[in-house]
Amino acid sequence: MKPEIQKHSDIQYIFDTIPQRLKGSGITVENWFEDVIASPSLQFLVNSSGETKLLSTHDQILEGKEKWFVGSKYPSTYSDYINSNVLSQGEKLGRYFFSLGFIGEFGLDIIMTPDTHYFVEAN
Repeated sequence: MKPEIQKHSDIQYIFDTIPQRLKGSGITVENWFEDVIASPSLQFLVNSSGETKLLSTHDQILEGKEKWFVGSKYPSTYSDYINSNVLSQGEKLGRYFFSLGFIGEFGLDIIMTPDTHYFVEAN
């Protein structure tokens, strides 16, 4: 059962009253995905020449009806899928970050369903 869509004023009230760790910090709202089978995470390095390298992968362990994150398992059991379907997109994102002046590490999380994958977070 999906939650009922609320009016803007109700949502703004929720945003305004959620306790925050730091003044001025925000919250993250994510889409709900049905039929999640896995949530691999990829860690990349963008070096000073703009090359993007995959450093590691791991599986995020999701449990319960809501699929809450409870930990990680290294290495990812979905390496073949990552290499054939996700890696080139992550490298492309790294080149884009470099074009903005970024050099360093970033993580990319995906949600896998039986039919496809979705990028859900980059940090």
